[in-house]
Amino acid sequence: MGVKLNTSRYRGFGLPSPVLFPAVHTLSLTRVCSVWGWSDLFSPSNLPLLRKLCLKDCRGTYDLNINFPGLEILELDGLRLKGLDISGTGLLELQVTRCLRPKGRAKILAPNLRRLYWEDNFNVKCGTQSFEDLNTGSVYFPSKPPNPATLQSAAAFISALCFARSLSVRSQVFKILSSMDSEDGLPFCFNNLTTLEIHTHLTKYGATGIICLLRRSPILHSINIRVDCSKLGNKSWDDDRYWPISELKYQVN
Repeated sequence: MGVKLNTSRYRGFGLPSPVLFPAVHTLSLTRVCSVWGWSDLFSPSNLPLLRKLCLKDCRGTYDLNINFPGLEILELDGLRLKGLDISGTGLLELQVTRCLRPKGRAKILAPNLRRLYWEDNFNVKCGTQSFEDLNTGSVYFPSKPPNPATLQSAAAFISALCFARSLSVRSQVFKILSSMDSEDGLPFCFNNLTTLEIHTHLTKYGATGIICLLRRSPILHSINIRVDCSKLGNKSWDDDRYWPISELKYQVN
């Protein structure tokens, strides 16, 4: 059985305790505000058969703990959390979009994850060293980590994607890769990566990170580059973030 609640404006509701939904396998809530928080509802004992959970623009808690052994698909969007803890050995698909506050933190334990979409901040801790079964990964950070501690956290999160077969990343990720680079290159390889999608402003500062990633992707077959020029506004291309045409060299093997 599936349950879907979508309101045009935020509606508050409370649930009697204890409450059980033994037959629900899909739960989708949009613009719902829980009066008593979500802990009473989001527990394995209340939703023992839950396979898919979608929360969008919901309110009622600052810390969200998702721990369903049988959950396979989790989609979170616009939740404004201080803390997010996701744990599930059965989780196959995870999508997190604009859920964490600027100083919010997240923890993910999903060793069997196949698809990951992350559009949020960089304070993420992975419970496993890498997602070894990952097919598709998409990572977009809103800004560059402001200090070495958060940079290390972001770097560890990126390294957890090293088994991905398909990867989509944006400019801030390349800045992080660039800061991790050394004479020996990145400390990890993308040995399974065959398809890469790059979203970039094509600046000097992101180019080093792109080169780092390409060097550590030995079987890469397809690259899709999307250049975003909107950040320039009315500024000229002739500034120190870009190379003059006279400095560019093209080589075809």
